[in-house]
Amino acid sequence: MPRRAHTARHRRLVQELRRLREQAGLRQEDVARELDWSLSKQEKIERGAISVRIADVRAMLDLFGLSGPKHREQYDALVRLARDARVKGWWNDYADAIPGWFESYVGFEADASGLLIFQDQVIPGLLQTEDYARAIYEAVRPALAANQIDRAVAARMERQSRLTGDQALKIHAVLDEAVLHRRFGGSAVLHEQLLHLERMARHPQADIEIQVRPFTAGAHPSVGTSFVILRFQGPEDTNPDVVYLEDLTSSAYLEEDPHLFRYNLAFKGLSATALPEDESIDLIGRVAARLLEQEGGRDGES
Repeated sequence: MPRRAHTARHRRLVQELRRLREQAGLRQEDVARELDWSLSKQEKIERGAISVRIADVRAMLDLFGLSGPKHREQYDALVRLARDARVKGWWNDYADAIPGWFESYVGFEADASGLLIFQDQVIPGLLQTEDYARAIYEAVRPALAANQIDRAVAARMERQSRLTGDQALKIHAVLDEAVLHRRFGGSAVLHEQLLHLERMARHPQADIEIQVRPFTAGAHPSVGTSFVILRFQGPEDTNPDVVYLEDLTSSAYLEEDPHLFRYNLAFKGLSATALPEDESIDLIGRVAARLLEQEGGRDGES
């Protein structure tokens, strides 16, 4: 069975179906009985664990009392949302290259309007060059064959298509200064990667803010934890933020208000103690220049 990633549209659909059920004063058991399907199916629908057939959405909306002319606009909008939620994304063509645990993130990212990123280990994937991304995969997934790495890198580059254009993804990234010095792929690869960061921060068709948190800034609440806060257009009560965390083999999505509050507060603190954007880009440029000087010095000694 092909994998299907969750998307913000799918999440919004199931949240609205759950809200409408509760508004109608119905329990999940009531819906399952009235529509002649199992309680397990209804629970999976509301958890977002399965995709929802258009016919099932229509049946639920009818049961919830939205079939009349008074609710026609809302009814049609939810049917459209259900249809859109079932559309396969570009990432389905990279099912061989994107781990199952990461596929849902790619789906969320494709629907997001903005990202708040904190990274203390590597350059964020959306801002990586091909060579840097390749070096990352070679380091963290050494069992992959060369052709598998090629596919993984291609998928990462495809994600970057949202960085420019009329509906460019808004990115605010805070990087620990250590990220600028970690030489994945060697000095030449890192040098080009740092220049790429500068270019993207100044790209006229992109909406990217990069800050560097210097070594002198000291400790912070997110020590040892990189994270992404995904933001979506629409009312917060129907399309709230999602916090994304990952480790070597799995990922976690946090959507509850206490988690969202803590991570948004942490990001504000990280940004407040990082260098301003202009100073951050200047620092990135200086680190890149030193790399070039060091490589030139080595060449002179040989």
